[in-house]
Parts: sequence; C-alpha cells; structure tokens
Amino acid sequence: FTVISGTSHKAEDFCSGATGQILYQESGYMSVSINCGPQGSKSEVADASGRVLFYAGSFYLTEKNEVVHNVNQSTNQKKIGKNISLCIKTERNTFIIGPAIEGHSIQFSIACLD
Repeated sequence: FTVISGTSHKAEDFCSGATGQILYQESGYMSVSINCGPQGSKSEVADASGRVLFYAGSFYLTEKNEVVHNVNQSTNQKKIGKNISLCIKTERNTFIIGPAIEGHSIQFSIACLD
C-alpha cells in the first residue's frame, strides 16, 4: 500500500511485499496489522517501525466521516492510550484513510467480497 504525506501530499510505498488487514467489528473493536517483506536495497517508510505495523482497540464513528481509533495495544509503545482520528473516503476501487502514521494517510486498494 501507499502512504501519502499530510504536508507535501507526496505518495510513497509503505513497504514492499505488504500483507495485512484492517478489521472493524460491530461490537466497536478494531485492529490494524501490516507485515512487510524483507528489507530491500532502498529505504522505505516501514523501516522506521521494524517493517511491522500493528495496533488494536476500540473505535467510533463521527458525523464528519471520521473513525476514531482508541489504541490500547500497539507495536509502537507511544501509540498506546492515544486516539487516532482518520478521515475515510472511497474513490473508485480504493479505500483511503488518514492520518494513521504521523502526517500521512494510507491508501488501500480494495475488492468487494460477496
């Protein structure tokens, strides 16, 4: 997937070989889990986080088309106990949320499942 800087709007790959998922449950809980492939020859955004992104907690939706994640577990200790507000929108076959990583939004390609 791609991260888009909140200040410069420059798109960069988060990491090569990314796999993972974002889960939202009706009960109000969510989790984000992204694993990256082996580090390549060039620097990537994910290198700063050990090429893994994970956090979980509760969430709620606002009237402004935002979802707020209340982080209670994370691979980044600084995120625990914090709220992460994300703007959600869809464009064509893409789901866009941000900022999930300080000053960035994350853009995912999505597929509809029956």
